[in-house]
Amino acid sequence: MKKAASAFLALIMVFVMLPSTILANQQTLEASDPNLVFRVDNQQIYNNNYTNLNDKVDALKGLEEGTIIVRFRYSGTSIMSLFSLSNSTMANGHFHLYVTPSAIGSENRLEAPGQTAVNTHVKADVAVRQNEVHTVAMAVDKNQGYKYFLDGKLVKTDTASARKFLSNVYEPNSSQLGRTERKGGSNTYPFNGEIDFAEVYGKPLADQELLAITGVTNTNPVQNPLPDGALITEPYSVFYPGLYSSNAYRIPALLQTEAGTLLAGIDKRINHGGDSPANIDMLVRRSLDNGKTWEESGILINNYPGNASNIDQSLLQDLETKRIFSLVLGFPDGGGFPTSVKGSGFKTVNGKRYMILKDQNNNEFTVRENGEVYDSANAKTTYVVDQKRNLSNNGVVVSHIFLPSSPLKPIRTSYLELWHSDDEGLTWEGPVDMNPGLKEDWMAFLGAGPGTGIQLTEGTHAGRLVYPVYFTNENGAQASAVIYSDDHGATWHRGESPNEGRIVNGFTLNERTFTGNEITESQVVEMPDGQLKLFMRNYSGYAQIATSFDGGETWDSEVVTERGLPAAYCQMTAIRYNGQIDGKEAVIFASPGSSSSRINGTVKVGLIVENGTYSNGRTKYAFDWKYSQLVKEGHYAYSSLANLANGEIGLFYEGTGSEQMSFIKFNESYLKWQRQGSSPEAKVKSIALEAPKPGGYALHDKLRIKMAFDHYMLLSGDKSLKGTIGDAAVVFQLASQNTSSTEFIFEAEFPELSPGAYTLSAGFGPNLKAYNAYGNALNAQASANKLQTQVVSKAAEAQGAATQLTGAAKAASGEPFQIQFGLKNVTQSVYAQDITVLYNPAVMDFTSAKSLMDGVNLIETETSEPGKVRFILASVGAGNAVTGAAELLELSFKAKEASAAVTGTITVSSAVLGDELGAEAQAAPSAHSIEITPAPVGIVGDINGDGKVSVGDLAIVAAHYGKDSTSPDWQQIKQADTNKDSKIDIEDLAAIAKIILE
Repeated sequence: MKKAASAFLALIMVFVMLPSTILANQQTLEASDPNLVFRVDNQQIYNNNYTNLNDKVDALKGLEEGTIIVRFRYSGTSIMSLFSLSNSTMANGHFHLYVTPSAIGSENRLEAPGQTAVNTHVKADVAVRQNEVHTVAMAVDKNQGYKYFLDGKLVKTDTASARKFLSNVYEPNSSQLGRTERKGGSNTYPFNGEIDFAEVYGKPLADQELLAITGVTNTNPVQNPLPDGALITEPYSVFYPGLYSSNAYRIPALLQTEAGTLLAGIDKRINHGGDSPANIDMLVRRSLDNGKTWEESGILINNYPGNASNIDQSLLQDLETKRIFSLVLGFPDGGGFPTSVKGSGFKTVNGKRYMILKDQNNNEFTVRENGEVYDSANAKTTYVVDQKRNLSNNGVVVSHIFLPSSPLKPIRTSYLELWHSDDEGLTWEGPVDMNPGLKEDWMAFLGAGPGTGIQLTEGTHAGRLVYPVYFTNENGAQASAVIYSDDHGATWHRGESPNEGRIVNGFTLNERTFTGNEITESQVVEMPDGQLKLFMRNYSGYAQIATSFDGGETWDSEVVTERGLPAAYCQMTAIRYNGQIDGKEAVIFASPGSSSSRINGTVKVGLIVENGTYSNGRTKYAFDWKYSQLVKEGHYAYSSLANLANGEIGLFYEGTGSEQMSFIKFNESYLKWQRQGSSPEAKVKSIALEAPKPGGYALHDKLRIKMAFDHYMLLSGDKSLKGTIGDAAVVFQLASQNTSSTEFIFEAEFPELSPGAYTLSAGFGPNLKAYNAYGNALNAQASANKLQTQVVSKAAEAQGAATQLTGAAKAASGEPFQIQFGLKNVTQSVYAQDITVLYNPAVMDFTSAKSLMDGVNLIETETSEPGKVRFILASVGAGNAVTGAAELLELSFKAKEASAAVTGTITVSSAVLGDELGAEAQAAPSAHSIEITPAPVGIVGDINGDGKVSVGDLAIVAAHYGKDSTSPDWQQIKQADTNKDSKIDIEDLAAIAKIILE
């Protein structure tokens, strides 16, 4: 324990000793840290541009371990390279650190002569909001593995993947920010946005250091409180890697039975998360308490041997018989969507459809009644195939027909299968081959639309079971459809695709021959009069909806692109809500919330509204997508909705690529929650001259402007302030900033000006943009975000008499303060003075003035113009002339209330001096800057600081009764002056007493 404490203390000391400013000089940085290979700042990368780092290749290519840090702000939805090292003569010889809206990661692709191509891909599934500012760090330790940090959090640790860094790239010749250079310019992963800085180090930096650096851009979620009555549960991982000896899971299906059993169906993807061809089994897991808990054991619907597979489950219950159906797709070993050949896999013999099998010599056989196998001469063989597709010869099981080693094998195509359970999903029977009568020989593929089917409750087809499916036509184009049963699942029929007779740009499509306009996986919802709405995946970036008036047998010629439902090319889920929302029937819809990426799972409420009639007289239904709720930030793909008890809704979704399959439930109030609050606007906390020179500036003196913000700020572009001093243009260049990027120092040289006081104005130029960590841009034109103050050119000092202002550099908000006016370098005898003083009326009020020199009287004070006061002074008699140097007036001001620090300037703009002969002379002007600091936040009347207002505070006021701002201890007891009138009297006692009684 003692050792750990010492190590922690040493680490803290390292951070204490880190420099507080970030320098712009690359050589200085590299000299301060020999492990820094390079740093690049302030890059704007748009429209396929990039930053060329080819001069860094030699320094990078030997690194076996190290750290990459990038601070950036992006827009886009694809994979974008932040930093890359590549061999541009090869398509797959590169390393790049990348970002997407739902991940950060790296690819390290080895392509070299005589070596097997390998891609070491490590990523963290994490939300990376576009337009906000983020800091990512990747540390590679050749002994310990990978660590990824994002905005102050360690988001990924990988000790299993091969430890590869930049030395893994074969003969690299290109390094870039914002792009990966590859052979032929293919798929360069262009970045779009700003890179504040990028660094590469030759060693893995410590976790605490990377947490501190990346934490600069950490932001807290900005959301409104969850309203009373709103329900949202924490995500529960129903399936995850390692559960039931499977490496991955995908394709959720969720069904609540009439008896209240909640079934979560899934693809159990044994070896990896990819589609068929692969070893994939069909599985369900049950909950008996509305999703609160889940049974420990999963239930296998089917487990084909080897790499034969079942994939893409859809669940449905017949509410009359209570039978539960699972519609799945079966593939022989090696079969999958890309390898499936045309054909149903069945042939007609004597008017009946039988499965085709072939031997190694391509001789054809058919599986007849009771699984008996007949040869092409219609002779019965010794082979028998059972319902689970096991092959027996003379009563001995010899293989499985879906295995490549089987002596008899089916055609390698897709086989739609139907399974059923009559005991709430505990046991399952099947499969029933669905291809006969449903799959045409011109189809290579016919599969389920994963999720759920429905049973119709309204109209002439009430009781019909309807399952969404999709198929490929003879041109390989995908088409949605439904299959239906009017006899409780005994027989099934396929309806036409919505692409049969669909009119697109005046052209009528045919489901068998169309190309383009593909519609694929879908979910079906019944309308109040029995119409069907089919919500279909497609390439438009939005859900498309087809309408059927006859229970899915045919479809209206118009397919609606629903602009209220942005949807990436991904499965979507939709259900009819059990109940009403805002007094209307409703549809609940869920999908990725992006038109182009599988990110940001969003649930929408569509109120069903009547919108006229069709030409056949049927009601035309439309959807008012009134409510929308983000339920999963970052990666989000396939999902399935279900109505639960008490009006609650369940959602089973892919929150990661093929790892966590999560369940949540929520209610109507949650969907109506206005979650998003207002993020903090970008604004300047303070802007002022740093260490101003009240006595004035000489030519080439340094002027420094300090600009401070409440939170992190990204400056992008021309990092300078544009300003003027009088009529002289001045450019203030960024000189330094602190490590948290909340304070920036800009520096310029004082220009050549005639003696006198001048207005200094400075602000952002047109080519400098500023964003806070939330991505909100600074309004550079707002007056509060600019500096306007007075400065003095002191070149006149050598020419004789000059004015001077002295006093405190700071004053508290709402408090009085004094400034002394005087003269210096006076060589004549001055008997009269006409003095004009300017000040910032928005920062302070002038209250009074008094003479500080015996024999010199303040005759008149003029305050008719805000921000300007004029004094007339005269000496009384020959012995009271002013000469040399003297303090003449005390000027009293009161600072205005300020919530943030602000700087004001008091300037002597004119000083006319008169001698005994009546001759007049000008004294050089002068200025004094004062910072008004906000009052500490506390309780009004809490004089003793004990967190309450009580008789103790009243006693302090009483003890100092009668004192005022001239009292020697005023600074210590002025907090007793509750009304800020520079005296402690009966009004202050009464104010404290009133607060005590409240």
